[in-house]
Amino acid sequence: MLDDEMFHIAIVDMTGYDCNVWDLCHKLKEKRIPTLIISSGNSKIKRKCYDHGACSVFYKPVAIKELTDCIKGLVLKK
Repeated sequence: MLDDEMFHIAIVDMTGYDCNVWDLCHKLKEKRIPTLIISSGNSKIKRKCYDHGACSVFYKPVAIKELTDCIKGLVLKK
């Protein structure tokens, strides 16, 4: 997936993922693609997300304004 496409930002919803999600996050980090994680998790998951390259972590339910502000900020940085 990541080899054939060009992404400016990635939003990963962790719901239903297994441990392969960390491989995806690592690949995104290697390609320097800013990654936002959406999770229903807890502070342990949040720390792990940051350890694997996430720029921001949002908990469900996600506040749309907060998410769009974060996306705008990351896009403007590029």
